[in-house]
Parts: sequence; structure tokens; C-alpha cells
Amino acid sequence: MKLYEDMTKEEFDVLKALDTRKFEYAGMELLGKAGVEPKDMSDSVISLAALSYFIKKYDIGSEGELHVFLDENIEDMEVNRPLQEFVAAHWKEIQEFSYVPLQKELKALVLFSNSSDRGVRKDTEYDTPDSVAELAMAILDIRGGDNVLDMCSGRGNFLVKSSIENHEDCAYHGIEINPSAVIISKIKSLLLGNKFTVEKQDILQMDSLENKYDKVFSEPPYGAMFEGKVSSAYTDELSKYIPKGLTKKADFLYMILPMLHQKCGGKTVVLATHGTLFRMGREAAIRENLIKSGKVEAIITLPQMLLSYTSIPLVAWVFSDNNSSVRVVDASELGQEVGRKSIALSADDIKRIMEALKQDSDISKSVSMEELAKNEYVLMPKRYLNTIKIENGVKLIDLMKKQGRGMNIASPDLSEQDTGNGRYLMLQNISDGTVNVNLPYLVDTPKQYSKYTVQEGDLLVSRTTPFKIAIMPKVEEDVIASGNLYVITLDSEKVNPFYVMLYLNSKLGLQQLMMKCTTGILANIAKADLESVKIPMIPRSEQDELVEKYSKLLGELQEAEAKVNNLRNMIGSVLD
Repeated sequence: MKLYEDMTKEEFDVLKALDTRKFEYAGMELLGKAGVEPKDMSDSVISLAALSYFIKKYDIGSEGELHVFLDENIEDMEVNRPLQEFVAAHWKEIQEFSYVPLQKELKALVLFSNSSDRGVRKDTEYDTPDSVAELAMAILDIRGGDNVLDMCSGRGNFLVKSSIENHEDCAYHGIEINPSAVIISKIKSLLLGNKFTVEKQDILQMDSLENKYDKVFSEPPYGAMFEGKVSSAYTDELSKYIPKGLTKKADFLYMILPMLHQKCGGKTVVLATHGTLFRMGREAAIRENLIKSGKVEAIITLPQMLLSYTSIPLVAWVFSDNNSSVRVVDASELGQEVGRKSIALSADDIKRIMEALKQDSDISKSVSMEELAKNEYVLMPKRYLNTIKIENGVKLIDLMKKQGRGMNIASPDLSEQDTGNGRYLMLQNISDGTVNVNLPYLVDTPKQYSKYTVQEGDLLVSRTTPFKIAIMPKVEEDVIASGNLYVITLDSEKVNPFYVMLYLNSKLGLQQLMMKCTTGILANIAKADLESVKIPMIPRSEQDELVEKYSKLLGELQEAEAKVNNLRNMIGSVLD
């Protein structure tokens, strides 16, 4: 019997709408009883569903018939061999499972069971979320006759969606190093009528740059470290952007390689983490080279939780040719909840991003080469959106005598008892602009602690959000600051330190700090960015008046809080 599969966009949409979770769980339970290990479960469920679909659709009644069917219809031994082995090991489960779902549900289970937008899978390292794939497709603007490449194609989610939803005369190809992901991708393509091809290949070791594509997409491994060598075919091209040699962090390597496979006049979309936008040193030089070469068209920061297995936020780098500016888009606040721990971009979100890519808006801006250079080629969109004008602004660094960071000390090295060795200041000891001086004691005070000592009058600023900002009060013992705090000694002849603290705690000051932040699981501010925050310099007499007013109000607040605490104690003792 001859295997024949094809799929229209309409049939695809019908299958996509089916909820196959209960069948997926049933398959997992069945295979679990048969001894399949949890680490192999995801791929095994897809193999189970595909083989059950074959025997249901093509009326296959025995294990032998299924072996023959696979040999006659699947010439690719990379797929044939593991499926034959699965049949030999699990014919009983295949036969039993084929009675449970309908034929269309089995097909849907193969195509969509590892869709991370559904919030089902935990092992979705090989999945591009549906909504992200849809955004990438919209940006790439795939047209008739295009050759499309997905580098690091995983289990083929982008290829599945793109090959169905775009022109039939396009050619789709995937490259993936993980063998099981390649097999799953090929099974999916088979059920779609072989709409795309996938090859097992390490993208770092491809031996030629001759094959170029109109449109390229890539979701490479996040946070990978570079080990070993890159194919010599890449050497000359890579040296244009990474002239000082490869860094240990492989993010830019994995970003640039897809771009190198793009045809002149084509477009590339690569997903990466936010660190690629702001890390300094050699990575800043790489960003500069990419921008100056006109390769960076746009940067789009995406919301957290798009990937169901991590809350790390992503950024989409859009590469093309001859760009004289960079469009930055802050889409970090977009997205809709799907399940308990996932976010997906809605159709309206994608439409808004596409509009923001065309013109300036509240979430986007075209940034000139000159402005990018002034900002050391940092590409965080928040840095360029909603800019704040500070009258008579003076950079914080110009008001400093010195600045440092505290150090982290583990809980076993702290005590509630007075040890005579000094105290330790943590973030939790700062609230509403004041320091609670009831600090834990240090068990010991090695010599290296001395350089982390906080002095009375020092400005304290937390590295992470929500920002905690205060002036260090007088404490009899030496105090060591936490590593999560910047400790700044201001020049009191230039500025009243309390005025700086009040400004940084103000709405405008906090807005400046947030704009300087780098985004991750926790937003944080780098030393250089904190130093560049501008303080509006008003006459010293006005600074002192504001500080005096603050001190008076703070005193009244403390008196009121003392009265409240006293009343609470009196209420608690009414029945005593």
C-alpha cells in the first residue's frame, strides 16, 4: 500500500484547534507501563501517535504488515530505522493506542503535541513557541519562490507552520544537530506531504557558505558556551564582525551564522537573550561592527514567559542589508497568559509589533548611528524610548568621590548576637528610603572586609529592581554592605547627598534608573549606567531646604508610627 499524505491550510487549522492533551497523557501512561523512560517520553509519544495513525488510516492489521509498510514508504533510514525499532518494541501499545483517539486526533498529536504555547511540555528546548513563529513569519514576509532556512530547527515547529501558511512554491529546509529532534521533524513533514526537508548537521561545522536563502530563521541554544572550532568556511566572514576572535559566550556566533546564509536582499530573524543587547567588552565591539556594516535592521524585546520552561525574556534580532539606522521595539509588556506559566503573543500583539517596525510609536523608534554610538552601541529599546530631559543635569559620576560594591556574606557567617565584629547591611534592611539599623552581626571580620565598609552619609543604591535607595545613618559599629548594593561617597561640597537620594527616589529619578536597566529575570543596573544618571542641579540653598523639609516630615512619620505601634500594644493587652 502506498502512503499518501497532504494537507491544506484549512485542514491544518482544524487539527490545530483540537485539544489532544488527554490523548497525550493516555499515550504517556501506556508507554510508562511499558517501561519507557521519562527522558524519552516526549519523542516516544509522537512515534506512538504516528504509527497508530498509519495503522488506523491504512488498515494495517499486524506487526509484520506495519514493518513492510514502513519499508515500502519511508526510504529515509534516519526515520525508518528508529520507527522499525519502536514497532518491534511496542506493537502492543501501538495497536491499543490506535483504538483511543480518532484518526485526525492522532495526526494532530504528532504535529502539535510539543507545542509550548499549550503549556503541556516541560522538555520544550526544541520548540519555537507558535506565537513567536508567527511573529517571525510576519517579519520575514515569505513570498512565492522564496527559499527558507531554519537553522537549529528543533522539532520543526517553525517549519510546520511556515510551510503550511505560506506559498506552496517556496522551499523549506531545516538544520538541527539533535538526532531525535531531526526524526520527529521528518515524521511531521511526512504527514504534511513532505513540505520541508531537515538534515542532521552541526551549524558550526557546515563546510560551505554556497547555499544561500531568501529568508532565514533561527532559535539557537540560549547561553551556550563556545568550545572547539568553527568550520574554516566561516573564517573570513566571521572576522568582519568578530575581528578579535570568538568569545567564550557563543550567543553572537550563533546569531551571525544564520545571517551569513542569507542572500543579498534577504532577511534573517534570530532569537537571543537580552545580554546580547548590552554586554560590554568584546561583545560591544561585535554589536558596533554589525551596526556599522548595516546588517542590523531591528531589535525587538519580547515578553517574559514565552518559553514555558524558563522565564528568561527573549529578543528578536532582525538582519538585512544596507541599514543606516536601527529600529528598536519594546514589546516586553505585550502578550496574553496561556496556562499557568506561559505567555503567548496574540494576533493583535503581532499586528502592533509589525506596525511599530514601520514607524515610530510609543513602543518603537528609529535610532540613528550617531545616537547608537553615544550609547556605546547598547541596543536596549528602553534606553531610546521616552527619553527624559533633565535641566542642568550633572552625571552622578561627576558628583562622586568614590564608588564601590559590597560583598555577599552567607547566612552561617552572620549572627543575631553581638560578636563585636561589626554588622552586615542587606537589601531587606532598607525600606522607604531609610535604613533599619538593627542589623545582623558578623561572626568574623577578615581583613578583606574592610574595603566594603559603609560610612555615615554614603549613598546606597540597589543593583536590582525594585530599587532601594537610602543614605547610610550613623552606626557605632563598622558596617559591611551586601554585594547587591552600590556604595557611593558623594562630594558634599558639590551636592547635598540627601538631595541626590530624594531625587533618585522620586518618580523622575526612578524612571531614569529604569531606563538604564538591563532586562532579565531581574532587571539590574550596571555601574557605568548608574554613573551616567543625571541629577538636576538646583542651587545648594534649595537643595538644603528640600532636605530640611524631608527631615521634618520623616520625623513626623516616625512619631506617628511610634504612636500606632503603642496603640497596637495597648489593644493587644486589653484583656491582660
